[in-house]
Amino acid sequence: MLSLAAVALCAVLGVSAYNEVKDIRRVDADSLLASFQQTIELKLKGSLGETGDLTAALEVDPDDESWLPAAAGALLERDEVVGVLYVVGDTMRYAFPESDFGDMAGRDLTQFTYVFTLAKWIDGFVVEGPVTLANGEESFVFLEPVDVDGAYHGEVAVALKADYVIEQLGLSQLEQDGYLYELWAVSPQDGRKDVIAVSDGGRDFSHAAKASFDMPTEWTLSIMPADGWVPGPWTAAIVAVATAIALLLVGCLFMGMRARRASRRVDQARRTDQETGMYNFGGFVEALGKERLGPDSPLTLICVTVDDFEETSFAMGWDAR
Repeated sequence: MLSLAAVALCAVLGVSAYNEVKDIRRVDADSLLASFQQTIELKLKGSLGETGDLTAALEVDPDDESWLPAAAGALLERDEVVGVLYVVGDTMRYAFPESDFGDMAGRDLTQFTYVFTLAKWIDGFVVEGPVTLANGEESFVFLEPVDVDGAYHGEVAVALKADYVIEQLGLSQLEQDGYLYELWAVSPQDGRKDVIAVSDGGRDFSHAAKASFDMPTEWTLSIMPADGWVPGPWTAAIVAVATAIALLLVGCLFMGMRARRASRRVDQARRTDQETGMYNFGGFVEALGKERLGPDSPLTLICVTVDDFEETSFAMGWDAR
């Protein structure tokens, strides 16, 4: 029984400690995840896209597009910018650089990736990537609608190199903090999972901490400690401590039982004659005191003495006694 109690106690203590450590690590991961989610959203919708200035200028005077080629050329001088596109209504009006994307001009919106249609449909900011463009460059495409008098007029798209965007998202910091990560998005066209970026030594992220946000397609960032929610050495330490505590408690219980048995033996010896096993005078008085005798209860005491008992018993030897 004591062995079973030790095993059960060890298991309870170990599981409780394991879950507590896991919960603490998850709280830390959730806090870090919330910070990264906010940073990623701000960068994608803000500084990275480069669509805001172009969209704002076109909304002021949509009929004046004379400045657009020069503005696109200035953007394309930056190494990370792959292309600048402008859609009016359902038609691609401009596609820069023309050497790579010139044949896209004049084509219908439905001939391009679905996100162009999605940006028009929701009349809101959209990010897609990484995708392979016509020039073979892996890129992220940032699209922002141009609204005139509160209605959809067109949209501006800026394509940036995929490596540059992923670097700017700062996901490598997660690895420096001891976490593995996976960033993925739901395809707006068929609902499949498109992995955007994943840390080296990919793992199963089914038990990872996750945060989802809309771009407007659903993006999900999953993170988990590289050494697991409860590292191997920590698990071994938890098992060792739980085992030691269980054995200590069982040992204390065993010693307590032994002490109680010894106390009972001492108490029994105090109340009985060692040779005959019968009550001695103190035991007799104690037993008599425990009897519940009423005022009219009869009580008979018989006293028997044997003459020369001690001398006779000693003469006959120990066994006879």
